[in-house]
Amino acid sequence: MKVIIPVAGQGTRMLPLTKSLPKEMLPLYNKPIIQHIIFECVMAGFKEIILVSSPDKLSIESFFNDAHPTHQRINTKSEMGLACDIDALDYQISVVYQTEPLGLGHAILCAEPLVGQNDFAVVLPDVVLTRDHPSYQTTALKQMRQSFVLTKQSQIMIHEVDPKEVINYGIVGLDGQSTSEIGQLIEKPSIDEAPSNLAVLGRYILGREIWHHLRQTDPDCRGEIQLTTALMQLLQHEPMSAFLTEDKVFDCGQMAGYAAAFIQFTLQSRGQRDNTAKVTMPKINAMN
Repeated sequence: MKVIIPVAGQGTRMLPLTKSLPKEMLPLYNKPIIQHIIFECVMAGFKEIILVSSPDKLSIESFFNDAHPTHQRINTKSEMGLACDIDALDYQISVVYQTEPLGLGHAILCAEPLVGQNDFAVVLPDVVLTRDHPSYQTTALKQMRQSFVLTKQSQIMIHEVDPKEVINYGIVGLDGQSTSEIGQLIEKPSIDEAPSNLAVLGRYILGREIWHHLRQTDPDCRGEIQLTTALMQLLQHEPMSAFLTEDKVFDCGQMAGYAAAFIQFTLQSRGQRDNTAKVTMPKINAMN
């Protein structure tokens, strides 16, 4: 199964910091956000990764390119400690470009030629997850993928938020307290309209049927195709499941969340090293 990571956004919530530096390249301790995200995907079992990028964010591609002069110097000097911080595990990256900011749904459709009519995952790089005692053998994304395999139902990861904050998120309502089946999905409801305080946090594993609904979704008032709208349509035709995570959630698409994540990852990383015995750099395939 392939995973789509949309990285074409311009980071407007973090200007002027992101004027020339992609928000995905901002560091969490000594690694950029995008490396943490890809590591999460690889440890969940996703080996084929599609970055939906923008032509003006080539630094992301450069970072994962083993032909980069920095990588060559590291390999020449056998500085494997530093190499492990830069290199990655065994996986393959492909890149496709979203040339206009036409919404998350549109970004996913840009990757359709590479995914084909197959099931796939979507991981948003704005949201970073971690635990006080990370276990790379069992992660929330890996558990959600296992749930998809067992149930054959599309999965949406959720977490609890302050009820006063529901207006900022997509909110899920469950069919009863003892089930994970989704009954409602509402984008940024008012406090009175929200069916719960369970917020969508940017991790999805979707059945192939979503492609039809994405293609049928009309642009909103801003001219954008929204994934949430397509998911609402899908929910009318088949059951979907919510996966509740208790991981710490950081919104690294805004300064307060990014600052909190930087502190968290710095504290976690001091005295720790990645458990990476062998590293293999992926090859980049660009698709216009």
